Amino acid sequence: MPSVTLIHSYKGQRDTPTLGAKRTWAFTFINNLSCRSFIGDKLNLAFTPQDLLTNEIIPRNTSSEGSNWLEFLTGCFEGSPLNCTQQLWNFAFAGSDIDGDLLPLHHDFTVPLVDQVAQWVTYGSTVIPHPKNETLTTWWIGINDTGDSNRNTSITNFTAFWETEMTSYFNAVELAAQHGLMTHLFLNVPPEERSPGSLGNPGQLKDHIGLFNSVLANHITQFERSHPGLSKRGSSPYLKQRFTATQLHVLDSPAEFGFSDVTGYGENFLLWNLHAWACESLLTYGMVIIDSVPVPTQQAIFGTLHPQAHADISARPMCIDSGHPTQRVHQLLADAVRDQLLGV
Repeated sequence: MPSVTLIHSYKGQRDTPTLGAKRTWAFTFINNLSCRSFIGDKLNLAFTPQDLLTNEIIPRNTSSEGSNWLEFLTGCFEGSPLNCTQQLWNFAFAGSDIDGDLLPLHHDFTVPLVDQVAQWVTYGSTVIPHPKNETLTTWWIGINDTGDSNRNTSITNFTAFWETEMTSYFNAVELAAQHGLMTHLFLNVPPEERSPGSLGNPGQLKDHIGLFNSVLANHITQFERSHPGLSKRGSSPYLKQRFTATQLHVLDSPAEFGFSDVTGYGENFLLWNLHAWACESLLTYGMVIIDSVPVPTQQAIFGTLHPQAHADISARPMCIDSGHPTQRVHQLLADAVRDQLLGV
C-alpha cells in the first residue's frame, strides 16, 4: 500500500497538518481503510508508466467518504501525487485480505495485499522514485482477514492459519524491501469487537484479533532482526500498542471527543458536509444518529450511511457505517501516527 512519507523535521501545525515541508515519497499496501483503488484492479493489474504518472487522486474516493489518514498525514488530497510536497502513492485496495489463496476475494476484482505489492514491483517500482531516506512504506492489513475468518469452522487451528498468512504477508514485505522500500510502518488490527455488530459476543472476536496481532508482532520482530539495515522507525511494538490504546481511549471516554453513545448506531441519519469540519479523528467507528430530520439529535459512535449524504451542517459523526470511520476519525489517526514518527 502506498503509505506515509518519512520526514525528519517538523515545521509546526497547519490547518491540515502534515509531517513536514520536505519533498518525500509515501507508498501504501493495505486494505479499504486506506483507499478504494488508485489504479487498476484484479482484472486489470497492468498499467503503463504514462498511465501511472497521469493518474490522479480523486477527492473523497475513500472508505471514509472524505479524506483518509494517509492523505491527512501527507497533505496529498487530490490530483497528481507528483504535485504534492509529500507524494502519496497508494496501491491499497478496498476489501482486500492478505492473500486470495488463503481467504476468498470479496469480489473478483479485489486486489489482495500480495498482489498489490506484485503490481507495484512489476509496473511501478522503476517509474516512481523512492529515495531510501525520504520514503516511508505503510502496511495495514488484517481487518478483513480477522472479520472474514472469525466464524470459519473449516479453520481448526488459527495460530497455524495466521502463521501461514504472515508468511504470505512478509514475503510481500520482503519483496518490497528488495525493490528499495527500506523504511516500514506496520499498523495492527483495531478493536473491532467494540463495533455494534459484535457486542453480543465480543469476546470471541477480541481473542481472534488479539491472536492475529500477537502473531503479527512476532513477525515484525523477526523481520527487524533479519534486516538490521532497515529503518525500524515505523515498526516498533510501542507504536502498535499506542494506536490500540488511543482507539480504546476514544471508545472508553467518548465525551472527550463529543460522542455520547458507544454501543449503538442509527440507520436513520444524514452524513453532513465532510469537508466543512475541522477534523480531529482516530481509528474507531461512529456516526451521528438523527430522527428522520436533517438535524442531529444526539451523537453516537456507530452508524450507517443514509442515501441523502453531504448536506450542509456541522455535525461531527465518527463513521459512515458500522465498519468504516469518517474522515474525522482518520485525521486523529494521522495525528497519532505523525506524533509517533516525529517523536512528539
